Amino acid sequence: MLPRTGLANRLLVWGRAVVYARRYGLPIYTQGWGHVHIGPLLRREKSIRYYGRFFTCPRSIRGAIRLKRNKVFQSQKVFVEPEFNQPPPENAKCVIFKEVPSKNDYFRDLRGHEDFISSEFFGSVRERWKRRLSPKTDPFIALHVRRGDFGITGIQLSPESYFTTTLSRLRAKTGIEKAVVFSDARPAELVELSAISQVSFAEHGSEILDLLEMSRADIIVTSLRSTFGYWGGFVSNASIILDPEHDFGAIRAGNGRWFEGNIDQFESYVEKST
Repeated sequence: MLPRTGLANRLLVWGRAVVYARRYGLPIYTQGWGHVHIGPLLRREKSIRYYGRFFTCPRSIRGAIRLKRNKVFQSQKVFVEPEFNQPPPENAKCVIFKEVPSKNDYFRDLRGHEDFISSEFFGSVRERWKRRLSPKTDPFIALHVRRGDFGITGIQLSPESYFTTTLSRLRAKTGIEKAVVFSDARPAELVELSAISQVSFAEHGSEILDLLEMSRADIIVTSLRSTFGYWGGFVSNASIILDPEHDFGAIRAGNGRWFEGNIDQFESYVEKST
């Protein structure tokens, strides 16, 4: 049962459910991709946060109707947010995941399942949306610059200067010049980045398409506290650059397949690798 949040927070709930279902051989039904948000409309944000048309979830509607018809939700056999590493009780008829994991460690239950979850995620997006992406031809750096409701609610933002400085350092270390900005702000609101050569802005008009394209980057620079960029990194093979103040747990399992850390650590990593 997906919460009325942004895309990435819903995916964190969905991800825990698909891993749990696979582990214990359970069918899975998803409710909540079609939630409508009024706030983004009132604020005239770039995304209205409606995702129902993007996903193919064959069990969603039929499963919800069947469960409600059988009054499973009113029974004594429904277990909400079970212990993740323990099987459901023998008398369980329904197990529900609906809470966004603690911000202290968003990906605690998902690390180590990157390949499975990525396959499930990409496989659940309707093909007509994936076909709208152009083939990747050159390596590129993705910059996820979160603004939108973060600025309104007073949440600390990674400043624009952080992204311009980090991009300059990444270019010097890797030789990758192409950069794409993924942001809920418009180009006119990010003057410093707009002025840099070989920097373009993703203008799909869809968070799903932005996430799909971001996942194809070679390096992803995330915004502090924004799970959207973290999720883009989770389903990618990219190196992830975290804000120096990041303190929300690792995104992917530290098995040596990927780099994940701040820009200082990345520069040391590149030097040791060469």
